[in-house]
Order: sequence, then C-alpha cells, then structure tokens
Amino acid sequence: IVLNRLHARHGAPQFPWAATVRTAQGRLPSLLPDVGVITVDDLPFQAAGVHFTGASATTIGRRFANWLQPSGDFDFDG
Repeated sequence: IVLNRLHARHGAPQFPWAATVRTAQGRLPSLLPDVGVITVDDLPFQAAGVHFTGASATTIGRRFANWLQPSGDFDFDG
C-alpha cells in the first residue's frame, strides 16, 4: 500500500486536524512495513487551489510507481 501524504498547505486554521493526520501518515511505514508514503508538498495545484495540475498528477503516479517497483523494471524483463 502506498499513499500520498496530506499536502503541507492544508494547515491551521482552515484544517486544524492536518498536523495530526500528517504525523500519523509519516509514522505508518515504521509501523507497517508494507506501507509507503510519498510526499506531494513540492507539487503545485491548479489555479483554484483544489486539485493538482496534470503535471503534478503525472509526478504523483511516477512516485507511486517508483515506490512499488524501485528498479524501474515495470515489464519484469530484467
């Protein structure tokens, strides 16, 4: 299982629970060895500030893929 950590911009006062969620997400890999957490803090949002840009979504997908298959050998041909 791999998940993206809640973006750092989601902080107080609008999201007072965000620090608790980010801390818990950061601890998951040490508690559950088959869980990974990727960072998205460096990725921009669209102009409305709600959704990631297309380029950001592509980067998120690459980060998920790299966590799941760090060798980059996605067709398993060695």
